[in-house]
Amino acid sequence: MIERLRTFIVPAGGGSSIAGPVGGPTLAVRSPCSRTSSRREGPPLHAHTREDEMWWILEGQSRFRADDELREAAPGSFVFVPRGVRHCFQNIGDGPVGSS
Repeated sequence: MIERLRTFIVPAGGGSSIAGPVGGPTLAVRSPCSRTSSRREGPPLHAHTREDEMWWILEGQSRFRADDELREAAPGSFVFVPRGVRHCFQNIGDGPVGSS
């Protein structure tokens, strides 16, 4: 039986990294664009059938809903939502949210 991937949030400073052969991390995440959302802004509840979705929260405070679970993500957090999971997010802070 194949276990279904689950939504997760790694808070700022959380998780672990693996050092490369000459030091430093073995993986660096880069994004060609950044997105911002205004106060109380966010998409409606939806799901993707073919794509997983990920965000790296750069600034602001976000709230994510994945299926029936509500969780918050502060700056520095990494959010992963696997395909097929109904989800949405909202800026719950006073300023903009920047994500990559």
